[in-house]
Amino acid sequence: MRAGPGALSALLLLIAFFATPAAAQPASSLAFVIYESPVPAPVIDPFRPPAHIGAPGNRGLEYGVTGGEWVQASAPGTVTFAGLVAETWYVTIQHDDGIRTTYGHIGSLLVGQGQFVLPGTVIATALPGFHFSARVGDTYLDPAVLLEPPPLVKAPARLVPVVLPPPASDAAR
Repeated sequence: MRAGPGALSALLLLIAFFATPAAAQPASSLAFVIYESPVPAPVIDPFRPPAHIGAPGNRGLEYGVTGGEWVQASAPGTVTFAGLVAETWYVTIQHDDGIRTTYGHIGSLLVGQGQFVLPGTVIATALPGFHFSARVGDTYLDPAVLLEPPPLVKAPARLVPVVLPPPASDAAR
């Protein structure tokens, strides 16, 4: 059985956590955090880790929003960045388990740097192409493995052949 990309992301998170010296980890790094989807929309482009820095991929989840939807904090944490990057608004939240989530392609900011937010706190409004990412240090994780319940991924249907065993012959009965 082959592990999916979510299992790889979870493994990378564990490696990043345990590879960090205990003295460098904040005392709250062992906190258990529950993450929720930041918008009520399906994922239209899932996490696709790049082969190397600068390679193509998707370092988060792109949601199929139409624009104007409320963007909610996915988990409790402190806003560490709220501002413009290359003429696009972003919000980054640091959570007690060491994970940082970033919310991008947003139309308006409703929070500021240093503000503590709870899950469900409206932090922004979404624009088409809304993007949600998660990372520990500089390592991006698949945010879908964090979310409860897992997000609905809007993907094309794929037919798979089914191989049935031959029917038992009358002589074998």
